[in-house]
Amino acid sequence: MAKRPTKQATRISDEATVRATGKTSAEWYAMLDGEHAELWSHRERVGFLRRHGVEASWWQQAITVNYERARGLRLLGQTSGAGFEFGISRTFSVSPERAWSLLTAGIGLEAWAGDGTELELVKGAKQQLHGKKVEVRGLTPGIRVRIAVVEPGVPQRTFQMSVVPSASGKASVRFHEENLPGLAARRRAERKWNEIMDEVESILAEG
Repeated sequence: MAKRPTKQATRISDEATVRATGKTSAEWYAMLDGEHAELWSHRERVGFLRRHGVEASWWQQAITVNYERARGLRLLGQTSGAGFEFGISRTFSVSPERAWSLLTAGIGLEAWAGDGTELELVKGAKQQLHGKKVEVRGLTPGIRVRIAVVEPGVPQRTFQMSVVPSASGKASVRFHEENLPGLAARRRAERKWNEIMDEVESILAEG
């Protein structure tokens, strides 16, 4: 089975799409247009792709989201069920194992999860931090951790850190935040995560 890309859905190549689904994005869009899918719901578009042979749910969502963006049905960074989102990734000259170790404890963890974060990385672990509740919602050791931040009067924030090996064996570090309430919040998230990525680069270089 073809691996799914690690970059944002808007950057999926035709080669990867054909390898995973048997058609280019343009060919899927033409099929959707032929059925007047611009009038359908997101779920109906996903169902159409499933019925026509796109088996992996990730690819169903990726093609549907890109179709909706291409036809002006969705703004960049907007999702069907979690408001707006932002994701960023960079590759660093350290092993994935080393990157995971440095970014899940001490200053590495604080760099992206917030100053004072001392969570034990097990699913369900919680911490009260500066009037907020921080909770580990998901964990794949060595690969991915998902954290939710609940603060009175503020929509819940959910973000994820993942570390995967690049083609050269280096560590590709990715951060993803969802449940952003609008485009302005997404722009703030973009600035914030770029700054965090700069800090991560320093931590991994020194570590």
